[in-house]
Amino acid sequence: MKQALYIIITAITLCITTSCLQNDGYIGELFGQWRLESIEYESNTFACDTVFFAFQSDIIQVRKVNYLTYEYITFTGLYSRQDDLMQVDFYKHKGNANDAITEEEKAAMLRDLESLYIDVLSPTFVIEKLNWDEMILKYNDYRYIFTKLD
Repeated sequence: MKQALYIIITAITLCITTSCLQNDGYIGELFGQWRLESIEYESNTFACDTVFFAFQSDIIQVRKVNYLTYEYITFTGLYSRQDDLMQVDFYKHKGNANDAITEEEKAAMLRDLESLYIDVLSPTFVIEKLNWDEMILKYNDYRYIFTKLD
C-alpha cells in the first residue's frame, strides 16, 4: 500500500513539475528571451547584441542595453501570432485599455524603434524561421536574426 501511494505521489509531482517548467504547449516556441544578433538589409549586416526581445503569453518586452553605462530602455507591448505573421502592438503596452500612453511616451518609443529600422508602434513581422534556439523575423526588407537565451 505504501509503495502504491509513493508511486502515485511521485507521478503527480512529476506531472506538476514538468508541466510548469516546459516551454512548450500553449506557450510555444516564442516563450523566453531572445538576443538580437544582427540586422540584415540588402547585402549589409549590422551586428547588434544590445537588444533583447522577451515573450510570455501574449506579452512582448523589448530591452535595449547600453553596456557602457549599464542602463537600459524597456518597453512592453502585446503580440499575436497567426501562421507566419506576428503583429506587435506597443500602444497597449500594459495590456489594458486604461493604460493609455502619452504622446511623449509614444514619440520616445518610436525613436527607440527607429534605431532598429522599425517605423511604427504596431509593426507586423513575417516569421521566416522559428525553432527552439533561432528566430528570423522580417520587417520592411530588414531581417532580424535572434538567438534564444534560455
